[in-house]
Amino acid sequence: MTIAEFIFAVNAFVLCYFLALNGTYLVLYLISFVEIVDYSRREIFSGLSELFTSAYCPARVAHRARVQRGGHHRRQRAVLPGPPLPPAPGGGR
Repeated sequence: MTIAEFIFAVNAFVLCYFLALNGTYLVLYLISFVEIVDYSRREIFSGLSELFTSAYCPARVAHRARVQRGGHHRRQRAVLPGPPLPPAPGGGR
């Protein structure tokens, strides 16, 4: 083996090592990116169920959430204080 062949072999080994290592980092980066996007999408809605079942949640806030989901009931509207709520989308009852 000549010096030129040895240098070529070392260069090929370094190139393969570089590609393997950076390819691994790229795969890990893509996995983390997908997980962060999924976490961010779910984090928007985290805690809403606890908020609406909390004793500190104002009745109008919980009621407006029900109205927006289409669960509007006239008897609930009559019990709540304050100005009347707008009608539910689609005329829900």
